[in-house]
Amino acid sequence: MEMIDKSVFIQDSILRDMSEGVLVIGLDGSIQYFNQAAVDILEKTEEELSNQKFGSFFLMTIEMMCLLKLY
Repeated sequence: MEMIDKSVFIQDSILRDMSEGVLVIGLDGSIQYFNQAAVDILEKTEEELSNQKFGSFFLMTIEMMCLLKLY
């Protein structure tokens, strides 16, 4: 295994096995990478997270804000 391949493998293993949620967001705001902890924390499926815009998970409707007394 080449040195670069080994380094990438180690980085992927560390990120994948972390208990903290990890999201990598691209310049366009889309989710480029996530680990299983992020899936569990956000209570989303892998399909729901793949290539979605990060902000789409945190947008609130006016109705929701009124219920939470934020509007």
